[in-house]
Amino acid sequence: MLVKNILEQKIIKMFEDYNFSTFIYHGCFDIAAKKRKMLFVKILKNIDALQEEHALNLKILAKNFDAFPLLVGMQTNREKIKNNLVYSRFGIYTVNPETLENIISSKFPKVFRYKGGLFVNIDSKKLRKARKRKKLTQKELGEKINVTKKCIYEHEHKDIKIYYQLAKKLENILDKRIIKPIKPESHLIIKPLEHFAQKSMFERMVIKEFKRIGFETSAVDKSPFDIFAERGEKILTSVEEKNLRNLEKLLKFSEFSNSHPLLVRKKKTECCVKCIEKKELEKFESSEELIEFLKEV
Repeated sequence: MLVKNILEQKIIKMFEDYNFSTFIYHGCFDIAAKKRKMLFVKILKNIDALQEEHALNLKILAKNFDAFPLLVGMQTNREKIKNNLVYSRFGIYTVNPETLENIISSKFPKVFRYKGGLFVNIDSKKLRKARKRKKLTQKELGEKINVTKKCIYEHEHKDIKIYYQLAKKLENILDKRIIKPIKPESHLIIKPLEHFAQKSMFERMVIKEFKRIGFETSAVDKSPFDIFAERGEKILTSVEEKNLRNLEKLLKFSEFSNSHPLLVRKKKTECCVKCIEKKELEKFESSEELIEFLKEV
């Protein structure tokens, strides 16, 4: 825990030095950092300690806020995390603090580290143009690096990874840089399937009401809120009593993310965010009506 705390303080200072706004929360993410875009950062000394459930929630948050998820750590179960290599844990890009600083200062790494070795992405259009400029057929180029014509064809038409050493050979032969930098925005997050395994019947009913009046919704765990709802504007909702002590975090994160905070309960209570009973939610007939209600002072 001490190592994680030291890491966290180091990374918070790093973001502040690069003029990012930050929000701290110890759940599926530890730091949300925002400048032009938002990053959700999970910090672990050993990245293999990341649980799949946390990774899923991290992806849900990233997708909903058009943000980038990152895992930052020092080691795996097998090795120390090396500088300027990008690892992966449950589909989340993973780096050490030094590489994170390179990323936020726009010095992007290029190499992925997987169990099978080192890989890169190459620019298919640049590969095709460079090959033609050198007046080589796909077969001739393939023979020079001991791969098939089909392999060259696929890399000229698809965004698929290639062994780092093969990519370097291609660059030397073609006299052209074709390896693509790894940028957070290149990390496509397909919206995960909704998961309600941890959600109560009451939470599911609230989600159903949001959907009825036209909101796109996602269920989230281990975050400052339980339900994400969007229709033009974002609503972050906590439900019932289990999150009453967490409402201050909900309010602050709503301000940080330009969203509307809401508490839905069986019985209304006075608190720092707007609170309604579920039966009141059932009376709204449209998403616009609920958003206008939340905007009222």
